[in-house]
Amino acid sequence: MGKFGDFTDAPRHPYVADRLSIRRRGDSGLVELPWAVFPLLRTPAGSGITHRVFGTFYNRIATRYSMRHGVTSYYFHPYEIDECAGFRASPATRSRRARFFMRKVGTAYREELWRFVRQHRHCLVNGETVANGCHA
Repeated sequence: MGKFGDFTDAPRHPYVADRLSIRRRGDSGLVELPWAVFPLLRTPAGSGITHRVFGTFYNRIATRYSMRHGVTSYYFHPYEIDECAGFRASPATRSRRARFFMRKVGTAYREELWRFVRQHRHCLVNGETVANGCHA
């Protein structure tokens, strides 16, 4: 979406990034694991926040699209599955934006995540396995 630059030309498979540009193959030793993107809109997906905000259907479409064109990653933060994340303020004191982005944290997201994982269990590997297969 341009938040960190235009990466539409970056490889769609995991790769070792260039020292000067993360969107090119190189020898930096840093392995880039591409995110899922939603078709046509080219908006990010495959994360806890996109899953919670845009829903399972959005992430399912993006993940399947991305896997047809390469390899993709999915990530979430521990607080997203934790009912007791201590930093959360009471709903009455949070801003409208915070309430929007923090909705479905805890049990609701954890249940959605497990459904998503079960649907994709045939093609899941961990990041270390993928990184070990990358060569500069």
